[in-house]
Amino acid sequence: HSTNEALGTVYRDRLIPLGQLDVLVRLLTRSQLEVTRGLTGDPAQAGQEMDAVEQNIARIDRIWNEYWAS
Repeated sequence: HSTNEALGTVYRDRLIPLGQLDVLVRLLTRSQLEVTRGLTGDPAQAGQEMDAVEQNIARIDRIWNEYWAS
């Protein structure tokens, strides 16, 4: 019973936050690519790329707050 509790603690305290950080890094990287495309790509697409960045920022904020709450 205590082994299961210990593994549950490891999962909640270590694995979930690690997954959250992974998603944050991926969203930041994706946003960097979208900004680069917006600056160097087709000007007609720049608005869509910046919209994607805004969506990523919203997700980053939500996940960051969840991370700090855990």
